[in-house]
Amino acid sequence: MPEVPRRTRPSLSPGILPRCFGQLPLPAPRRQPDPLLPSPASGSGSPGSRTRPAGPHGLPTQGGSVSDIPPVDIPEQWPPPLTSTPVPLFPLPGVFLFPRHPLPLHIFEPRYRAMIEDSLDGPGRIVLGTIPIGEEETSEHVPKILDVATLGEIARHDRLDDGRFMIILFGLQRVEWSEVESPHPYRLVQVSAFSQNEPAPPLAHSLDQRLRQALQARMGEDFILPGDTPLEFLIDLLCSRLALPAARVERIFTERDQAVRAERVLAAHQEAT
Repeated sequence: MPEVPRRTRPSLSPGILPRCFGQLPLPAPRRQPDPLLPSPASGSGSPGSRTRPAGPHGLPTQGGSVSDIPPVDIPEQWPPPLTSTPVPLFPLPGVFLFPRHPLPLHIFEPRYRAMIEDSLDGPGRIVLGTIPIGEEETSEHVPKILDVATLGEIARHDRLDDGRFMIILFGLQRVEWSEVESPHPYRLVQVSAFSQNEPAPPLAHSLDQRLRQALQARMGEDFILPGDTPLEFLIDLLCSRLALPAARVERIFTERDQAVRAERVLAAHQEAT
């Protein structure tokens, strides 16, 4: 892979990544093709051009030269506010982007290169939608995408000499989405906040302590998170550290009741120990 200068998005809100990520390795992403969407008209162009021919797929990657994300503080306003502007949809089979988590991606299909180009010209927001495993193998047309997705922001990008991108997509929040008409070769969606039920304080405190104990069992006794770390983040962090089948992650990821979500991930942790 050619060496390219690292570029950090200046528009990324300061303090969007919690300090604890200085202690966490990036999760190893799976090599999965993206959905078999109808191909746009083909074309040609030099590396880095805005030509948008069709291509077969885009893959998560190990992160390469953009994997060393510097830790900073979470902003006071979290999650960042949603807007009514349509957002590009990037579907991937069996891949989940958790809020407050980074995901390294290798973008090489031309339509999604165009998506990154257009996103970098704006706020850098992309919705990562999960295609259930097996769906892409049985669908003759556009495969199903989970109704619950994650709105992410391009935290860092490297533009390679041949026009491909290595990016870090940072999860902002769970969202629900509905597709809108797109003039682009990639899809656009309108997003709304994912409604979820938070447990009462006594139950929340009990779940908080159990989740912290589980995380320390996996990360080591020296792994300590601030006392005001949100319960949702503890749940997602533990889930991201477990090697679970995609179908089981889906049941956890899409659950609206935080207490149920916490119990499911704690049960998975116990089974794995």
